[in-house]
Amino acid sequence: NVISDGDINIVSTDDVVMSERATVESISGDVTFNSRNLQLATVKAVNGVATMDIRGAITDGNGGAINVIANRWQADALNGIGSGLGKTGDADAIETDVNILSVRNAGRLEPTMAASSINIANTDSIIIEQLRNNGDIGFSTQTGEIVLDNTNNDIYDPTLTDARLQGGVINTNAGLFSRLQL
Repeated sequence: NVISDGDINIVSTDDVVMSERATVESISGDVTFNSRNLQLATVKAVNGVATMDIRGAITDGNGGAINVIANRWQADALNGIGSGLGKTGDADAIETDVNILSVRNAGRLEPTMAASSINIANTDSIIIEQLRNNGDIGFSTQTGEIVLDNTNNDIYDPTLTDARLQGGVINTNAGLFSRLQL
């Protein structure tokens, strides 16, 4: 376990794999991960931002327990955030308790690329600033409101071929095979 009063930065050129009961917690600062793949157990930045800049996938490593507890969660991945859609079959959502969500996944930019999804299950009310993927998106919240906030986003531009760059709040693809499940 890693617990600090200040910011925590974890940087790796390889994968970061948290054991099922591991916790990385900043009491008053931010937590940042930069790695190839990231297997999450529990990350806490209750008074700050949990940022994940991942060159692969962000996966769930602690079953049904909450993975990210933060005021704000920002994530960029290339090969998926969670897996599948919803909570059935082989699907495994990233469980969150966050107030503000801003996540993007490269997903399937071209038909020859493997598909990857975003699958997130939040516990309470949430403000979504970005939820973008070139593929499927599954999002749920147990209770409370879902607020879509486009205040800080570019105007939606359907001529761009990458959903991460098109602007707007929720984009599921740029003309390729995908679906949105809320």
